[in-house]
Amino acid sequence: MFAPKLNDSSNGLALVAGSFAAFLLAAAALVTGGSWLETPTVLFGIPTGNLLAWLMAFSLPLSAWLLLRNSPLRWPALLLVLMGALWLPASILLAGNVNLNYAEDLPFATWLIYCAFCLAIPLVLIAGWTAVRLLVRLRARFRSP
Repeated sequence: MFAPKLNDSSNGLALVAGSFAAFLLAAAALVTGGSWLETPTVLFGIPTGNLLAWLMAFSLPLSAWLLLRNSPLRWPALLLVLMGALWLPASILLAGNVNLNYAEDLPFATWLIYCAFCLAIPLVLIAGWTAVRLLVRLRARFRSP
């Protein structure tokens, strides 16, 4: 049985790239807005588009965690992975239905905040950590005689 080692940098980068590619492919499929996104699946009748949105909400935090797993930000990133994994069940509970049709404003606002945590915060973590690492490398390059 093949199990990639996370400590190997090439395997780690491949996992990050794969997870981010899953995010981008799911986002591209949702942006197309095809009628097939409303097709119920065998998984409790949940529409295909909602499952793709769940993939987005999980794969982006997973990418952040895989990228930051050896940094001080690994625990916040791991919390975001957990939030991403729970995105669909939490969304269904807030909406009260598997189609995620919101009848009231408060559950919808709560859902938007939850989505922001699942999607925006990982992007901020990735961008911030990448900028810090880049600045550290540039500083080291310019400080060398």
